Amino acid sequence: DRPEKKARALSEDVVVEGCEFSEHPLYADAAEIIREVTALPDAERATMARFFWWHRKGGSHSSEIGLVTAAGRRWTIRGNHIHDTLDGLSFMSLSWSEDCLVVGNRFERILDNAVEAENHAQRLRVRDNTVIDCFEPFSYQPLGGQPWPTDIVFEHNTVGFTADGVELWGRDNLGWRPGCIKIRVRAEVQAVPGGLVFRDNLVWFPTGGLLSLSHDAAVLRGVRFERNVVVVRGLGGTEDGLTPAHVEFAGNHAAALAAEGRASLRGMVGTDGTLHGTANALGLVGTDDRTGVPASRPGSVAASAGARLAP
Repeated sequence: DRPEKKARALSEDVVVEGCEFSEHPLYADAAEIIREVTALPDAERATMARFFWWHRKGGSHSSEIGLVTAAGRRWTIRGNHIHDTLDGLSFMSLSWSEDCLVVGNRFERILDNAVEAENHAQRLRVRDNTVIDCFEPFSYQPLGGQPWPTDIVFEHNTVGFTADGVELWGRDNLGWRPGCIKIRVRAEVQAVPGGLVFRDNLVWFPTGGLLSLSHDAAVLRGVRFERNVVVVRGLGGTEDGLTPAHVEFAGNHAAALAAEGRASLRGMVGTDGTLHGTANALGLVGTDDRTGVPASRPGSVAASAGARLAP
């Protein structure tokens, strides 16, 4: 919640391509802490702070940076491998970006978010990326004041998990049920200017729900989900009782991995969408335990969604 000032002159027409970025062993350190804490007796574990594994987030020695910082106008961030980091592209990466494209990247073992459409990003396009073993892959959480992030589109991205990722983030005693898409705003943000759109994404998220909402985000306007293929535990993460009152859902296909989550998904398929009984009915035939990428049958519903570029 720090005051932010826009740079006097934004950099323009920059391409960041074919890079590898890692903060190793950050993710492994956090995984070790999670396993130790979740093995504690309930009473002792209850004394721990929420998100106790974020010991490298914030402060003077923060790792909350990402592949780039201070992206400007018409940047293209393409074909990079970003792994074992706190964030893939953080608010420090994209806050003042305009007309930027994030395309064809692989985000892997990310402790917080792969892409943060924050705090003032304008006309951001995030497409054809693959995100594996990420706590909460996509975030819209403006905390820096106006101008709010506007005209944001996430399309044709694939989210998946390896067996190790499910074991780590799917723990019932973690203290937080993740959501694939985090939307958390303050009361003064009543609508997303220009819209926040998620379309044609393939989401295999067995560790939590589709959404992680704040109470104010539950009444946010200007959010649309269309033609996504989603396999999750249910609609919500930790605050599963929050119903998105004004989100538009259309043409989505979904299946619940937990029986209790099926009812919550009925509303998110929207017009021309279908709630399926199993992931197999969607055309998903499992995931590669090594790469975490969901596999789909040719010609199926699932085959029409997700990244069109090889990670």
